[in-house]
Amino acid sequence: VEGALYGLCLGATQTDFFSCGSDKKLQQWSLIEHLHSVFALQFPQSLYAVCFIENKDFLITGAGDGWVVVLSLKTKSVVKEFKHHRSVIFDIIYSAQHELIIVACGDGSVSFIDTENLLVKKQVQICKEKIRDLSISPNQCELAIACGDGTIRIFDLANLEEKESFVAHQFSTTAVRFHPNGKL
Repeated sequence: VEGALYGLCLGATQTDFFSCGSDKKLQQWSLIEHLHSVFALQFPQSLYAVCFIENKDFLITGAGDGWVVVLSLKTKSVVKEFKHHRSVIFDIIYSAQHELIIVACGDGSVSFIDTENLLVKKQVQICKEKIRDLSISPNQCELAIACGDGTIRIFDLANLEEKESFVAHQFSTTAVRFHPNGKL
């Protein structure tokens, strides 16, 4: 990687992973191959988020201008590109139970994308500040959203509605994680 590393996720095994960053590359790495790039794709701009969906063989990346690109690892080709956001895509996660791709954006919104047809089921403007991080509860029932306004919002993944909000910090909240016991 040349430049800042912004996104990282595990691959299909415990020995491979994907990265993206300011070098505008989406890369697959193998720990067995001593971290040499297995493949790399060049993009026209910096990439900030990456998410691997093993059961679909999809690799999804988010760019600096709000574009989301879905790639097939099988064919090494673009399945779909879309832009539903006006700013940097900071995080992309996947809920297998709900078959949802969830996208967090610097414009303060979150999108819920159906993995079957790759269409947006719902897009919610959460706040006016950046949304930098998302976390799904271990039981796959709740989504925690780290908001730039200092709050953490909890959404019910069954109905995609906000069920709770609380102030976590005086300034921006940039990260959130559920504990394995299900608590924040």
